Amino acid sequence: MPTALSAPLIKTLLADPDCEIFVYPALGSTMDEAKQRLAAGAPSKTVILAETQTAGRGRREKSFFSPPQTGIYLSVIWRPPASEKPTPEKTTTITALAAVAVCRAIEKHCPVAPQIKWVNDVLVGGKKVCGILTEAEIRRGAISGLIVGIGLNVATADFPPELRDRAGSLTVSAEARIAETRNQLTADLLRHFFALAADRDATLDEYRARSAVLGKEITYVQNGATVAAVAVGINDDGNLLVRRRDGKSVALNSGEISLTGYDFGL
Repeated sequence: MPTALSAPLIKTLLADPDCEIFVYPALGSTMDEAKQRLAAGAPSKTVILAETQTAGRGRREKSFFSPPQTGIYLSVIWRPPASEKPTPEKTTTITALAAVAVCRAIEKHCPVAPQIKWVNDVLVGGKKVCGILTEAEIRRGAISGLIVGIGLNVATADFPPELRDRAGSLTVSAEARIAETRNQLTADLLRHFFALAADRDATLDEYRARSAVLGKEITYVQNGATVAAVAVGINDDGNLLVRRRDGKSVALNSGEISLTGYDFGL
């Protein structure tokens, strides 16, 4: 049987004295646990991990499949510096840097080329291996704290029928390496996240370079109607810039998009 995730091992690998890590055998959702700790005053860099989630969730309250000991299911509390005073609209950039951190960690351990599907999914081989959810605690119109949830399928071998066509996992050839890879991946992911959160200047450039949607035809839903467009850019707020078929340009700051697969070569 694979060895469980280890908070002391991850903390040793991470080598960050300010990070506090808590590992649970099971939780309903790491986001819910982190939200309670954030409200109680937990410091920045508090990390909640679970071996499995019984009610894992993604954006728009979608469920996130979280089988035992095959993935990384974590939520991290991040408190922006007082001088930064980020507004709620800036949460997209936090999601973007988390996606970049995931990609960097994956590349260190796996011979794959992860891409980012705006706004919060990481793809390998065209399939989703990771979902990211960012929630903010708002006080006086500014963000006082953030929770970033990351669900990464490391060695998930079997998905429910409704997910098999679009969900995937990283390849781990030997079961004995599952725990080692998950602990090291977690430490590397957190290391990149904290570094990028502290200095975000180049993050969006890397986010753009890793995009799976720029230059592609997409669809999105607006006021109940499906709209076809081309993804042409990502601005400095992390919004997706699209050009609709009627020629109108629009900046999307939230919502779901679908790729149609056509590459416009942009």
